[in-house]
Amino acid sequence: MTHRDALETAWNAVCACMWQRDLWLDVTRRVPDRYVAGPATLAAWCAWRRDEHALATVACKRAIQKGPGDRLTRLVTSVVRTHVPAHRLRRPAPH
Repeated sequence: MTHRDALETAWNAVCACMWQRDLWLDVTRRVPDRYVAGPATLAAWCAWRRDEHALATVACKRAIQKGPGDRLTRLVTSVVRTHVPAHRLRRPAPH
């Protein structure tokens, strides 16, 4: 998940399904630290879409800690920090 196109493709495929949340959390736990930002960002995005704001916030913190310069991480973190429920916002574009 270090390649921008792969990360954005995965981000576009993330929904509010429990299995996706569990998948990205599991990947976040298992990958070496240098690869954590991508899966943690996807876990945060999925958790936010499920209205699991506390989990989304923790995943964002982990993503920022490991990949602070990643644009998608910053975007998802900004959305999570709004505390607005996912159903109230249109899906933001990654560009």
